[in-house]
Amino acid sequence: MSNEYGNGEYDDAIMIYENRRKKDPFDVEANIMLLHSYLKANYTEKALKHAFFMHTLLKEVEKNQQVYMAYKQTLDFSGVTVIGAKISKDIDLIKNENHYDAEYLAGLKNKYDIIIPALWPIAFGDMIIFMQFVKKIQLENKAKKILVIMPVNRPELKELVNVCDVDVIDVTTNLDAEKDRARTLYFMCDGYMNLAVQECRTLAIIKAVEPERVIKFRYFPILEGIEYEAGWRIWEKRAKMFLDGEYLPQLKEQTEKKKDVIVVHFRQCEMGDAGRNVNDNYAQDLINAIHAEYPNYKIVRFKDSTMMKMSNCENTDVRGLSLPEQIRQVQQAKLCIMSHSSNQHLVTAFSETPMICINYMVQETSIKEGDIAWYSYAPIGKNVKKVFHVKLYDQNENSILPRQSSPRARTEVQDIDEVIMEIRKVLK
Repeated sequence: MSNEYGNGEYDDAIMIYENRRKKDPFDVEANIMLLHSYLKANYTEKALKHAFFMHTLLKEVEKNQQVYMAYKQTLDFSGVTVIGAKISKDIDLIKNENHYDAEYLAGLKNKYDIIIPALWPIAFGDMIIFMQFVKKIQLENKAKKILVIMPVNRPELKELVNVCDVDVIDVTTNLDAEKDRARTLYFMCDGYMNLAVQECRTLAIIKAVEPERVIKFRYFPILEGIEYEAGWRIWEKRAKMFLDGEYLPQLKEQTEKKKDVIVVHFRQCEMGDAGRNVNDNYAQDLINAIHAEYPNYKIVRFKDSTMMKMSNCENTDVRGLSLPEQIRQVQQAKLCIMSHSSNQHLVTAFSETPMICINYMVQETSIKEGDIAWYSYAPIGKNVKKVFHVKLYDQNENSILPRQSSPRARTEVQDIDEVIMEIRKVLK
């Protein structure tokens, strides 16, 4: 893996691996890393073409089991290229259908200067950062009209769009089916991949508007035949900005007055690396320690209905709270203690409330502490006071980087006394 790839400089990584392939089309590492680089850079069309090439290589290298398995495992585990190939096939079948009324499309002509399309909005935290980038582009192009095309297929996404005050065309096809985010990638619509139908709607809008620029932040849409800007992911771009002393704009100004409140959230989720989860016993012990140190503060714990209730705090089911109400509670707090989940990005994007994060893990491509990948998934904002990373150890008790999906023999979380010390610095 090149340093350019590890640092999220995907256009540079692509140049390196493409040059290596020109010298040797069978360069195994170059072929595999080029596929990863195309995907990370959101050049999905190029990734699909390269994945097809790699499939043709399988027959030629099948006698070399090590090389064969390296290619096959890369292709089998690349969900975006597997699904993308099916989407691309379906797009060819339905792209010439009338996906919108001709009069509606005619009314869009030259209405917007910049279009930012995004299909498959899988995680709420991603979409918060996505909207911060949209706002950044708005601020940099004040004389331009900007349109976001996306499926607003979950209640929290609808609230986010409303709060962010951005023009959005919703390409949702079936709200009841799409609101289950685990199904969004594979859902079928009238016999075709739903993402293919949404892409055809997106293409129809882009062609009708004829914008000056199309900016692509996500794997999908593929946008075959459309000129667009890409080459980076929102996570690494945000981290590079941070290391250069720049922050994404907040989505809402701090307006609420502070109260003696501490808001906490402890991740418990089956998706992603389990090392990000906070053990219930640890969470309760931390709440008890905070309550003992600050008995006059109300501790509000954000949770969902699947999580057990805890004592010495107010258990608040966030699924019963609107996004504006969650923002209000976060803004009123004097401190937020969060873990590795979307709530951390809610705090940085919508408030000036100081925040401490626990049980943090870094991106898989991180090479060393402090590189771009180290910060890419982290909460980034002027109000972030401390991030505690999970400690990982191998079978020989050697400390290893806290990368997601890294094999480990033992996991160790931050000592509660250390967390309390950081809290004292904030609430002094």
